[in-house]
Amino acid sequence: MNLNQTNRGEDMKKFIKLLSLILFIGLLTGCGPKEEYTFTIATGDTVTIGIDTSTGYSMTSTVPFKINRANLTVLTGNFIYMNEYNERVDSLDPDAETIKVIDSKKKKDNITYTLYLSQIDGYESDYIYLIKINDSNTGLILTSMPNANKDDVDKAFNSLSFSSVKSK
Repeated sequence: MNLNQTNRGEDMKKFIKLLSLILFIGLLTGCGPKEEYTFTIATGDTVTIGIDTSTGYSMTSTVPFKINRANLTVLTGNFIYMNEYNERVDSLDPDAETIKVIDSKKKKDNITYTLYLSQIDGYESDYIYLIKINDSNTGLILTSMPNANKDDVDKAFNSLSFSSVKSK
């Protein structure tokens, strides 16, 4: 074996180690378990919704957007004007037989939300989140599929993050 072959072999090992290290660092910093989608809303606001994909949930990028798990839709989302958000929240009657308010005006990240369960003929039907995106003119409705499992709905909702840029 000559000396040039030994040096080439050592150089190749160093190169492979360096390449492996660069790839590993890239994986740690460049890729994360979060996807973000930015929507320009009719209100003039720009809203970004992120989803933590490490939870097994994914999100579509067109409105109405869907939050899915294992190719099944858990929640569907649609943007609304603030006056519609206010009307809907104000019309929720905690004593009504057709709804059951679960959380009222709770805060999370950059939103305030109300969660209620609609009931049809005494049977639980859809979980509905009415969401106010703080510091914006935009609201959001997230609706579960009929007869959805509340744990799935909660996990899907908790995998989301929200930010906005208010219109000028």
